[in-house]
Amino acid sequence: MSVGILTIGDELLSGTIQDSNTHFLAKVLFAFGVKPTLFRTCSDQDIAHALKEMFKECEVVITSGGLGNTHDDVTVQAVAEFMGVGLTDRVPATAHLLTNGAGEAPGFMIQDKVGHTVISFPGMPHELEEMALHHLPRLLGEVRKSEEEKVYSKTLHFCHTNEDHLAPLLSKLSLSCPEFQFGIYPKIGGVSVTFRGKAKNEEVFAQSSEAIIEALYEQFPTLVFPSKSGSICEAVLDELKARGQTLALAESCTGGEIAASLTKIPGASKVLLLSVVAYSDASKAKVLGVSKKSLQTLGAVSEEVVTEMIEGIFSLCDADYALAVSGIAGPDGGDAKKPVGTVWGAVAKRGEKIRTGLIPCRSSMPRQVIIQKSANYLLGALWRHLAYEICPFT
Repeated sequence: MSVGILTIGDELLSGTIQDSNTHFLAKVLFAFGVKPTLFRTCSDQDIAHALKEMFKECEVVITSGGLGNTHDDVTVQAVAEFMGVGLTDRVPATAHLLTNGAGEAPGFMIQDKVGHTVISFPGMPHELEEMALHHLPRLLGEVRKSEEEKVYSKTLHFCHTNEDHLAPLLSKLSLSCPEFQFGIYPKIGGVSVTFRGKAKNEEVFAQSSEAIIEALYEQFPTLVFPSKSGSICEAVLDELKARGQTLALAESCTGGEIAASLTKIPGASKVLLLSVVAYSDASKAKVLGVSKKSLQTLGAVSEEVVTEMIEGIFSLCDADYALAVSGIAGPDGGDAKKPVGTVWGAVAKRGEKIRTGLIPCRSSMPRQVIIQKSANYLLGALWRHLAYEICPFT
């Protein structure tokens, strides 16, 4: 806690009287474990300017002088104007009165929104000394308590990336921002980054962490998605609900995983109109209208088939958006041309071009991991298509 002492009065500057208040206040502060940052004396007309300059270095300014009812007692008005408040019963409107057991003029303490604190005592030495001994230990304790730093944190969630891609930037940020601690938490189909730091309040933490957020968005501009829980399903549902738009699903290898993850969230019925699990070639043809030629010549796991699955699901309902997925989840069923882990996905908005792409799975992944990654990756593709109107597979 940085504290300054400001004595006020033209008589001090002219040498008419000697300043003993600064000496006494400094002793009281030092006994309380606080070494004053600076001392200053100003004229009655220069109070606001003196406070402005002192608050560049101090969090608390203790003033003495200029309290009372005579024409030259101007401290109350000057402090009130500086703190941006009016007067109530001859004290700043938001101030706390400090009783004066040795005289008539009360003191006061006032704080502004950014944490500046002014504690004002009368200038008469015997009054100031009585009030300082009575009030300062409690007041400084309150200021210290209000200034105690708490730990705040912020988490950003990323789709279509992994720990290895984020790690180099986080290493740089940890060096350039040593006051923050970084954590990276991978999950199937995405990753979350949490950074923690101490601050007086949440607003200060947000300001101090702006550079970190800007750096992450700059390097990964379309991969961050908003979600309190960290779920890409939540982000997709919230976005579609906000737009008043709907979704349909045509799943094969994921076996309804996408529909299940969405319907676990309350309110999904406002978005999800239809989900079809067309697991066999026959059901793809009969229910979704996928051509037998595509199935026979290109195979169910192909760009053409997921494209036709999108067209088929759109023909069955009035959804605004659709997803389709078909692949080989293993542990068998693959070959040299299409190994286990080959998964095609498609995303489309009704009436617009169907976007397709291979979902990056590996043959070494367990079956359930391939299923979950395909589901999350495809939902991430839809999120990026919604939020940024880009081809989500690039």
